[in-house]
Amino acid sequence: HKAPPTTPSQHHWTRTKHHPLRHTTTTPMPSVPPCHALTRNIPSSLESGQPIENHINVPKAREQHRHYVDVLRKYGIDVHVLDALHNYPDSVFVEDSAIVVNQTVLIPCLGHQTRRGEAKPMRHFFEQNTKLNIVDMNQMDEHATLDGGDVLWVFGTKDIFVGQSKRTNTAGIAILQKAFPHFHVHTIQVRQGLHLKTFATALPPPAADQGRDAPHLLLLSGCDTGRELWKIMNMCKTQAQFLPVFTPELAACNVVVFPRCDTISQDQSTGDKWIIMMKAGYPKSEQVVKDALKKHSYTHVSIETLEYDELSNKDGCLTCCSVLY
Repeated sequence: HKAPPTTPSQHHWTRTKHHPLRHTTTTPMPSVPPCHALTRNIPSSLESGQPIENHINVPKAREQHRHYVDVLRKYGIDVHVLDALHNYPDSVFVEDSAIVVNQTVLIPCLGHQTRRGEAKPMRHFFEQNTKLNIVDMNQMDEHATLDGGDVLWVFGTKDIFVGQSKRTNTAGIAILQKAFPHFHVHTIQVRQGLHLKTFATALPPPAADQGRDAPHLLLLSGCDTGRELWKIMNMCKTQAQFLPVFTPELAACNVVVFPRCDTISQDQSTGDKWIIMMKAGYPKSEQVVKDALKKHSYTHVSIETLEYDELSNKDGCLTCCSVLY
């Protein structure tokens, strides 16, 4: 699937005081490294989250989640931790309920009905605490569904991969394209697992001195599903060039990447150092990533590992628990 050609005259949706969704024309903003993150405390009701048959140790999950926040803050990320939503067991997985690309945040209608109530408090946060344009899918098409875990924007590119999955449908993908009209949205059929990002995430962008034509690296599971997804992604007419890096363990392909904001001066528009946050306990996959970074001269990237296995009992991955903006 190829998005229509992008021109400065294209439209996007933005929030105004009197018109929640109004058509405006703007030129696309350049990609600015995200130095803010949004997370949410784990609710006491997490045990009843999806999949409901899986047991979880809530105190252990909370301890690991605090460490997750500590790692982000260690490198200068300004982390805003929202209060737990005890009526919504899966609400710690904030990635699904807000999709940020440059200066716009899309508030989706989540694919599982028990999670629909997470949208309103998420929109309230962005209204009160940021100047981002807000697109609220919940006001647009009652049949549209979209989970942020299906949306993979590769930072520094105009390419967005979106999984059409159990939680994301064609109507939701159509609104995603409207929300980000200056980007190429590529639909990827996800027939196994929960989300696209269960099998694929992106490594940090190439350094500025590597040139504009340097390839971007995608991190995918080396399982059959991950390799099949790469075949589909590789056939997309993308603006940027992508190369795959396959991890031997499924749980290791989901990583959080962010700039070292503690090293960015106020007059710099891009960060020169990046961090890859990986789950600990997967040395083979960690070595695969290190080898890929070395092969492609990614000397500006470092790896930080942390224990984060408990939330996987509720289908949680690393990217699920934060929204970078």
